[in-house]
Amino acid sequence: MRIFFGLLLVTAMSLTEVYAQNTAISSYTFNMGFAEAASATTNAQSVAGQLVVGSAQSATTAIESGFLPGASAPSPDTVAFTITTVSDTGVGSLRWAMQASNDTAGLNLINFNIPGSGVHTITPASPLPTFTDQVIIDGYTQPGASPNTNPPELGSNAVLLIELNGINAGGGGDGRLLGFETIGSTVRGLVINRCPSTGITLRRGGNNVIEGNFIGTNPSGTVALGNSYGITIDLFDTTDRIGGTFPAARNVISGNLGGGIAFGGNYEQGGSHHVIQGNLIGTNAAGTVPLGNSIGVHFSYNTNSILVGGTIPAARNIISGNANAGISFSSGFGSPLVSRNLVQGNFIGTDVSGTAAIGNSNSGVTIYGLNNTIGGTVPGAGNIISGNGGYGVVIQAGDGSTVQGNYIGTDVNGPSPLGNKYIGVYVVSRNVRVGGTEPGAGNIIAFNGTTPLSSAGVAILGTISTRNAILGNSIFSNVGLGIDLVSRFGDYGVTPNDSCDADTLQSNNFQNYPVLNSALPSGGNMIVQGTLNSAPNNIFRIEFFSSPTPDSTGYGEGKTFLGFTNVITGDNCLASFVDTLMSIVPLGYYISATATDTGNNTSEFSRNLAVGTTTSVQDQGIELPTRYALEQNYPNPFNPATFIWYLLPASGHVTLKIYDMIGQEVATLIDGEQEAGYQSVEWNVPQSGIASGVYFYRMTAGPFTEMRKLMLLK
Repeated sequence: MRIFFGLLLVTAMSLTEVYAQNTAISSYTFNMGFAEAASATTNAQSVAGQLVVGSAQSATTAIESGFLPGASAPSPDTVAFTITTVSDTGVGSLRWAMQASNDTAGLNLINFNIPGSGVHTITPASPLPTFTDQVIIDGYTQPGASPNTNPPELGSNAVLLIELNGINAGGGGDGRLLGFETIGSTVRGLVINRCPSTGITLRRGGNNVIEGNFIGTNPSGTVALGNSYGITIDLFDTTDRIGGTFPAARNVISGNLGGGIAFGGNYEQGGSHHVIQGNLIGTNAAGTVPLGNSIGVHFSYNTNSILVGGTIPAARNIISGNANAGISFSSGFGSPLVSRNLVQGNFIGTDVSGTAAIGNSNSGVTIYGLNNTIGGTVPGAGNIISGNGGYGVVIQAGDGSTVQGNYIGTDVNGPSPLGNKYIGVYVVSRNVRVGGTEPGAGNIIAFNGTTPLSSAGVAILGTISTRNAILGNSIFSNVGLGIDLVSRFGDYGVTPNDSCDADTLQSNNFQNYPVLNSALPSGGNMIVQGTLNSAPNNIFRIEFFSSPTPDSTGYGEGKTFLGFTNVITGDNCLASFVDTLMSIVPLGYYISATATDTGNNTSEFSRNLAVGTTTSVQDQGIELPTRYALEQNYPNPFNPATFIWYLLPASGHVTLKIYDMIGQEVATLIDGEQEAGYQSVEWNVPQSGIASGVYFYRMTAGPFTEMRKLMLLK
């Protein structure tokens, strides 16, 4: 037992034990210094790695938060210092408790018991000392204070009664109101505002926790009283947690003049493996009104492997209403120092319900850094990125970035419009993946833009922007094109195909789109036929999409991904394809397609083609074939129907007849004048009169005659 003489007696906490956690479990939760029962749904992982102090039945009692596995427990003679006055100096003051904690080795507690009801405001007259030893400072110990109990779908109902006004305290030292150079410290239950520098700074340590605070607002979370920055983390601080996945951990970080949360800056390393979960960043405490920071979450110099959000609802951050971007990765043009960060499951630009816009004034997410991921393929990984005043996602010098599983421009339910003002996903980078081929990778990108210019679903800009794959997404109802390959800023619109796809020094090499010649229902399936003119002797992935309405330009977006086929171009740069899509697409819907080469350069969407039609000379958007051709029927063998496609470079008289094995005519499918174009005809065999077997079909058109074989199986 330790005894300090003065007006306040401070002793080691009796019946208190300190443990290292080796297993993440959920039978207890850590609340105000003591372990108490929690619901079975408590997520232990959110607090694993933090120090625990609490009463327990034994040293093996299940306590949710503790050191990372393998860590050793601190000395059990923990000391509690209680703040009893709002005065700046003297025993019982905040300054006194901070200095006493630094002077007392081991874990210490700073509690509050200031007489009187209501909010108690402490206004330090000068900069406070930096914490240099492990400490838990807990505003919820003030009588009458209580942490949030609301679920993720609601805002915070926390009652905070300890306010730190930093108006005089943030100009000296390292420029912060509360500074921590510690391992395993916690700050909770405080209102921290009006500091001309930073509300809380973490540096040269790690495994620290900031939870259950209002940072940059008044005590009710309704008025902005911003710090210059809310929270800054630098100088290689690692594995800190801001917020968490249990209700009491939710912070409100709003109203700050710079970043709400800022990693790195002034070439000070932002560290790695931090976790940001369950917070309201840029809104009021209710999550319904903007109360923005300048930037919600800002990643800067040497910051990597950070998790923002998670795959369960309790991990979701609301990052909305900020004056600039919601999330910004920026450390110089294409810097590898902001990399491998993961943003999942957040609402970026909406209210707490995900159904109303509280847009960040600029873009939802901006990326200047390599190999960062927005969303993911597992359930719950996608973000809602909607309602923002700029782009949904900007990837500039963000090579290797991935955007998967997100709703970009819709509300949380998907079909309802909540568009971003400009482009949904704007890429000025290489090797970016928007969507993908694995289950869950596709994004919904819809309702974005206000004018046809700068309003695409996805836009790829500039000659350096190549190898960007746009696969398996649902892209529809954007004001501009669904996918727009842009040579220079402002040059938006359909990019015409060119022979053999020779224009390589452009965005995604101006990859040619497919030409759809027919889209015909067959039973419960859809048979799509077309061609691709592109680089010779290469493999291409053709993806097919349907939409209930055509795009106004005539060049489709694609609401529903139907499937894909692979084709190989020949020496003449041409490939033909016939694909059966296992989907029922109603008559009156429209089919479109994209082509992606082996380098992951994806084209714009092809021209729309109505289901149940074939192209003809009247379809001025489709290049006419340059040769006569009779294609192999499909399916083959068949019963009872098959389609036969043929190419006409010029209008004229066409005959197409079916013959049996001994040369007798069985059926005449075509005998008359036809327009130049890509044509098809169906042979639907009657139930009687024609037996199973091998048959021949022969076409004559102008100087061209050709015969092929087909097989009927009954």
